[in-house]
Amino acid sequence: VGKEVNQGGHYTMPPSVCQASAEISFEATMVAIVEQRRAMAAGFETMAAAGIQISEPDQGQFVEAAKRAWPIILTDVPNADTYLSDLEAAKKAQ
Repeated sequence: VGKEVNQGGHYTMPPSVCQASAEISFEATMVAIVEQRRAMAAGFETMAAAGIQISEPDQGQFVEAAKRAWPIILTDVPNADTYLSDLEAAKKAQ
């Protein structure tokens, strides 16, 4: 892979490598979400088996409030809108 230098004098990756990196990052995030859900479910099963009562509050209000914060958090992140919409689509597909 050839090296390119940007205006700041730093090496950059060719667009194809950047695209591959973005796709890999997205897939890794999706795997992490699935694994986190599996681990949480297993942990809740273990706690319930031990007699611990599990309550699951409605998270809707929190989720809606958090959605309003994402545009601020991701202000300087390239392609953040695309990334968030891809995550939302993947979540709906589950």
